[in-house]
Amino acid sequence: MKKRKKFITISFLIIQTAFLFIVHSAFALEKKKVAILNFVPNNVPASYANVVRDITEVRLYKTNAFDILERNRIETILREQGFEQTGCTDTGCAVELGKMLSVDMVVLGSVNKLAKFTITLKFIGVREGSVMYADSEIADVEGVIESSINLLANRSAEGILNLTQGPVKVPAKPSPPENKTMAGYYFRGIIPGLAQHYSDRYVKAAFFGIGFLAGGAYFGYSIYNWSDKRNIYENEDYAGLTEAEQQVLHDKNYDATQKAFRQANIALGIFAGIYLLNWIDVLFLSKPDFSSNTPGILHYNDGVNNIYFSFNLNDNSINEYYNEINCNVKIGISF
Repeated sequence: MKKRKKFITISFLIIQTAFLFIVHSAFALEKKKVAILNFVPNNVPASYANVVRDITEVRLYKTNAFDILERNRIETILREQGFEQTGCTDTGCAVELGKMLSVDMVVLGSVNKLAKFTITLKFIGVREGSVMYADSEIADVEGVIESSINLLANRSAEGILNLTQGPVKVPAKPSPPENKTMAGYYFRGIIPGLAQHYSDRYVKAAFFGIGFLAGGAYFGYSIYNWSDKRNIYENEDYAGLTEAEQQVLHDKNYDATQKAFRQANIALGIFAGIYLLNWIDVLFLSKPDFSSNTPGILHYNDGVNNIYFSFNLNDNSINEYYNEINCNVKIGISF
């Protein structure tokens, strides 16, 4: 009886400990709620800083480390409270604003231009009342600004997670797509399926790739089978057989050889047919357009005072943010 009570007690303690550990882990893995304020422009137009701020919001969201409070929601809450975020650039103001928004952290950012562009981020802990993490990234304006924001967002997410949950590695973002060319496309057409994969036709790539391998295996087996049957036919052993039995064996081996030969021809036809269909598809059906496969670029022209963000929505990384619309877009702001 005592042993039984002791066993029940120990089991209860183990279950209680496991429950507390699970609850603690659930709270530890809870995403930090973050509000991103308007970025401060230094030697750049405010409209440019706003674009950079919006891109940063998307990149931070994609790290899956934060629960982002949307810009419209921030403006609505502050308007109801009669609070203006303009000029809120210090820690004390950010903490006060964060309490109004009921968030864990407030992100202060700036875009600075000297010879190059520098983007800075500061994560202010509302409960702590201090800077939890700060980082910056330098970028050339043409074609590099987005990748710089991406690097900055990943480092920031990793830094915050390390502070709140211990060492955590944020999964690296996929590397930028390779600069695809028509020469590379046609070269890969030599092996069925590779050209289709190169042009992102993955279903066709699987069909031609598997078909080519299966057809090749069937053709190889058919050649082996025909060679084996022909060897038996050409080296018939008639020892101990009557003339009638020899004729029956000869006819049987001859028929088997002919059947294997026809099977090899059929296999060759299937194999060649798949290869021919592959080239028809490569030349006429899956031919891609690699003329505009560059990702989004944020431009700022000092001379004429305008900003535009251009991108091609055929790029997979951009498609995630713009609803899979296939077109070229150019958004401009003049002032």
